[in-house]
Amino acid sequence: MSVFLVKCQTGLYVIITCLLWVLNTSCKTSSGQVNEVPVAGNTPDPTSPLTHPESLPQEATSAIEDKPRLKVPDKVIYSEKYDAEFRKIFELANAGRWEEAEIFATEVYDRENATPGLLDTNVERVYRWVSKQSQIIRQQALEDKIREIDSKNSVFSPTVNSLITEQTDRGLPPRKWQAK
Repeated sequence: MSVFLVKCQTGLYVIITCLLWVLNTSCKTSSGQVNEVPVAGNTPDPTSPLTHPESLPQEATSAIEDKPRLKVPDKVIYSEKYDAEFRKIFELANAGRWEEAEIFATEVYDRENATPGLLDTNVERVYRWVSKQSQIIRQQALEDKIREIDSKNSVFSPTVNSLITEQTDRGLPPRKWQAK
């Protein structure tokens, strides 16, 4: 180790020396005893105030409990006008029937687009989301099919028949050595 340090430049030598000093002293207390380094999965310290919140001061626990919590209603209404349609689209998407969900979302979008006035942003959001997800699913299916076909025709997965009928003289001709 010292031979390596002598060959290094001066700045690098100082950095390496400092790094070794920090690593050497980081696990020791002032009395020279080695502290245990905590490892993920260790059991928590039973005397820690985090494991026993009743030992925390009253101000700390009341501040935690006084935070207002967001309550989600049992039945969410996504849109007053198109709530049933949205639920059907979400149901189709959950079932993995993206093509049907896209057709239904397109119908709802066209119906909303045909009405005079501003376009409902929720309808546009659902329509764009379903269209994008459908496109991603189609692209993924196409890529999977291409990979499946390519894997069958790969030289890295030969069949028994291809191994038997393979030409042994393919590729570059052998090099001719000349004796000197």
